Amino acid sequence: MTTGQLNIDDLHKLAYDLVDNLFFTVKAQNESILQFGAILEAVKGSQVEDNLLSVKETAELLRIKPASLLKSRRNGSIKGVRINDKSWEFYKSEVDKYLKRHNRVP
Repeated sequence: MTTGQLNIDDLHKLAYDLVDNLFFTVKAQNESILQFGAILEAVKGSQVEDNLLSVKETAELLRIKPASLLKSRRNGSIKGVRINDKSWEFYKSEVDKYLKRHNRVP
C-alpha cells in the first residue's frame, strides 16, 4: 500500500470501526434517554396537586376585590389560568407566591 491509498481490507476495518463506534454512541444515547425518562417519572410522581381557585376565592384569600385581582392578573403580578372566554382561575401555589412576594399574611 502506498501513502494516501487504502486497500479493501483497510476500508472494511474502517467501516467496521465506524459501525462499532456508532453502535456504542446510539446505545449510550438510549441509556441516557431511559435515565431521563425515569427522572421525569420520578418528578411527575412527586409533584403535589395544585388546586385551582376561582376569582372570588382568590380575592377573598388576598383580601382584595375581584376586580383588583383581575387587574393584577392583567399587569402580570399574579398568573391566572383562562377557563373560558370570560372566566379565570388561579393556582393556589401562585396565590401563595403572591402573598410571600408582597409580605401579606393570608
